[in-house]
Amino acid sequence: MIPSISQTPSNTPSNTPTRTPTGTACPSPTPSITASRTPTPSITPSVTPSGMEYICPQELIVSGHTFLPEFDGTYSRVYTYSGGSYLYGYMTLVGFDYEFFPGPYLGNNYPVFVNTSPGAPYTATTLGYNTTEGAWDIFEGSPVDDTIYAGSVPFSTSTVLYSGGLYPTSGQKYEFYAPAIPLLYISYPMMCPTPTATPSPTVTPTNSQTPSHTPTMTKTPNSTPTVTPSNTPTISLTPSITPNCYLGWMIQECNSTCSGGICTCSGGSIITVYTNCSVTSITDPFTEIYDSTNLVNPWLGDFQYGGDIWNSTGAGVAYVCTIGGPC
Repeated sequence: MIPSISQTPSNTPSNTPTRTPTGTACPSPTPSITASRTPTPSITPSVTPSGMEYICPQELIVSGHTFLPEFDGTYSRVYTYSGGSYLYGYMTLVGFDYEFFPGPYLGNNYPVFVNTSPGAPYTATTLGYNTTEGAWDIFEGSPVDDTIYAGSVPFSTSTVLYSGGLYPTSGQKYEFYAPAIPLLYISYPMMCPTPTATPSPTVTPTNSQTPSHTPTMTKTPNSTPTVTPSNTPTISLTPSITPNCYLGWMIQECNSTCSGGICTCSGGSIITVYTNCSVTSITDPFTEIYDSTNLVNPWLGDFQYGGDIWNSTGAGVAYVCTIGGPC
């Protein structure tokens, strides 16, 4: 998207030839167009601010899968399934097979990505949110042709909120039930195939009015103001990244952690909590957990993550016990 913005000054030469027959009108449009480009340098910092999680909402890359290298490849965002179209969706175990459902899950929006050329014998694989396991997962098949039927190995629930959707963070991902075992690596392409980046500059055919003005010298300057505002929409094409960078984590809240001397998690619900973007593990002793995206009020309580129960103290995270073990 940045290259398309940097080429917007190309309008300057295109306007100059149309004025050449007028003789005296040629010098006046040039300085007015040049001045209108001066705000564009402010666009650059908003594209890749330092310390923020980069997300390409249209595509991600899976590599280094420990158990199923056939699942490696490029996964593209999909918006259709056998029942119609959607923006977000999720997978849920129904009987013995998984099924795709469009829409949000518990108020959270999860995008769906499909790899149409995985390794044999798979014809398509889908990366999406597994509500049964409460984690991201890769499934055999695709919701596009209603062939979702099996999940593989769920991995980290680490997410980042981008434009209303929760996306998996980039980096090394670990098995959900065995956090010490690396499973796969996720990355986002720097050249994101966003289809809305370049069309609007074509809105500048304001030069089509110039033939009607050229016979009258006095009306030639009237076309120059229309050139300037036609380029301003390009500012809205840059990704709007939230200045306050945070990650969303889905956890199982525990109102009670011990029953008859056995470690259990009961009485709670699945909730979303938030951390700073620099956090790589929600169970790190120095991780500070918050109750909202403004990262001001700490979230306090016990929660289950993986096979253990942890406690958020407001200043960090402390181990409580292992599910099924003594407490």
